[in-house]
Amino acid sequence: MNQKNIDLLINSIPDYIFIFDLETKKILRVNEKVLKDYGYSEEELYRMTYPTLHPENERKKVIKNIEKLQNGIYFYHHQQKNGKLIPLGISFSKVNFAGKKAVFSIARDISEWKKEWDKLKESEEKYRFIVENSPDGIFVMDFKGNVLSVNPTVCEKLGYSEEELVKMNFCDLVPPKYFKQWKKRIRKLLRGEILNIPAEYEVIRKDGKKSWIEVRSTPIRKGGRIVGFLGVARDITEKKQIEEKLHREHKLLQTLINNIPDSVYFKDRENKFILVNKAKAAHHNTTPEEMIGKTDFDFLPENEARSAWQDDEYVLKTKKPLIGKIERITRADGKKYWLSVIKIPLTNDEGEVIGTVGISRDITEQIEAQKSLKETFETLDTLINSIPDLIYFKDTERKYIQVNKAFEKFFRLNRKEIIGKKDEEILPSDLAKYCIKSDQKVLNSKKTLRFVEKFKNPNGEIIIFETVKTPLFDDKRNLIGIIGISRDITEAKKVEENIKLQKAFFQSLFENSPEAIVTLNKKGLIEKVNTKFTELFGYSLEEIKGKDLNELIIPEELMEEAKQLDKNALQETISVETIRKRKDGTTFPVSILGAPIYIDDKVVGYYAIYRDLTEKKKMEEELIQSERLSTLGELIAGIAHELNNPLTTVIGYSEFILSMKMNKKELM
Repeated sequence: MNQKNIDLLINSIPDYIFIFDLETKKILRVNEKVLKDYGYSEEELYRMTYPTLHPENERKKVIKNIEKLQNGIYFYHHQQKNGKLIPLGISFSKVNFAGKKAVFSIARDISEWKKEWDKLKESEEKYRFIVENSPDGIFVMDFKGNVLSVNPTVCEKLGYSEEELVKMNFCDLVPPKYFKQWKKRIRKLLRGEILNIPAEYEVIRKDGKKSWIEVRSTPIRKGGRIVGFLGVARDITEKKQIEEKLHREHKLLQTLINNIPDSVYFKDRENKFILVNKAKAAHHNTTPEEMIGKTDFDFLPENEARSAWQDDEYVLKTKKPLIGKIERITRADGKKYWLSVIKIPLTNDEGEVIGTVGISRDITEQIEAQKSLKETFETLDTLINSIPDLIYFKDTERKYIQVNKAFEKFFRLNRKEIIGKKDEEILPSDLAKYCIKSDQKVLNSKKTLRFVEKFKNPNGEIIIFETVKTPLFDDKRNLIGIIGISRDITEAKKVEENIKLQKAFFQSLFENSPEAIVTLNKKGLIEKVNTKFTELFGYSLEEIKGKDLNELIIPEELMEEAKQLDKNALQETISVETIRKRKDGTTFPVSILGAPIYIDDKVVGYYAIYRDLTEKKKMEEELIQSERLSTLGELIAGIAHELNNPLTTVIGYSEFILSMKMNKKELM
């Protein structure tokens, strides 16, 4: 291939291409994308050394990596002329260029990928199920190498079930030559180090075949103690195969196209493949050699092949590139994949179009990640909208970023009127002031706090909210906002106030009752007495609380009667007159009214009301005496009336004596 077509190929790559002297690190060649995005002129770049493109804090590491020239992808930054940093995934390969030992470097801008990844990580923090759908293998091990848990990707890649894997050890999965490396990393994990630099291992699948993985690890703490580690394993089998292939290749063009994870292919004017890279062939489960001379119709379903053929014809006829077209294709495994496609015309030295150059990038993960993220937020939206409480999310500036329907309904606002606004812009002023203070407390303390918020609605009614506000963090524990849940407890507060009022009312009745009152549990132990009880029996509550009432105020001869009354009072209302005993040992007559105490329809005890009958009994005795004296007066009057009739007097007196049935003492 002539120099012009080599330049055309380099310039058609959407990544940044650098060729620099291995010894001096002086830049020898770049592609047009570097000139376009970095802001340097070609002359400026060719006066520079490659490491100076990196920030100063990365240069030593970069130089070491260049000197080692190990296969792999390194994550660094390049600094544009305006000072802006570009996050990149960079590979280095040793080549011969213009008779010199040189390094061929491909740098891919991973800014968009990083943004998508950060979004997914945030989503993963909130919704753990994303682990199950991760394209990477995720596992947990203890420090003896025992597998504790795995995600479906690990099972899929290794061919084992989860039940089989949790019975296995690290040593069952890798060749012995990796044991030393593994133990070294274990020691770092035990020191609490997070191993972001991946370790590469060969793993033995269930079918006996070997795959390559790279593993990043982080320690797991429980109760402040490191008990194991979490590993994220990415299948790099294809990458390792490409790296091994590149290691054997010496031609610049072959090195270039096989070091790109995207599909790279060349077609002639009949749309037949004349050169493909390994990635392209792998997607169709074949080899680059097998694809030469064939068309898309030999590898894709007819409708997909026809679409690709029409795109090729468009580029051939118009001589215009086709940039960033999104296609969905079916690969050899039968699965559907999303691709971002670039097709450009391939010309000869005379400028005639002799074919096309195509680059297809697999963006399936990005598309699926976007879809998953969208579904996650839709699920969250459905969930919070089904909750009757007011739920809302705010950023660190206290601006609303999401609310549920209950929030909209309560404040009679739609979401468009709320999102991006602060409390003082949409809420009643008194409530807004309170919300600002409570938000600030949560943001300052970074702790979950509970508040009671009051305000007047447009009708002048007092509304009371019980609110829980909790800080929201991203995956790096940076504070990014607040989640709030508010519940209208106005009616509950009214009920609570009524209960307090009733309690105070009954407490007043209890304490100020003219009768002695005692409450007891089901065992007959004293729980409470009023002032009148203390006056009547001589015991204060402090003296007798928790004691058996019968042992204090029941005369010994009436103990059986008292026990029966206790049993009856737990079942029904009782009323009886009997004798009770004071603290000083004196006895006196009382009337007792007892009844069970119910809570939630269950008997929890009983109460007794005592009335002192001493005065009543005394009055009854005096009344009897009074009636007897009255009868005697009537007798005397009768005798005086009948003095003139002795016989009548004797007879009447005799009848009276017989009716009175008085004893001899009374007749004396």
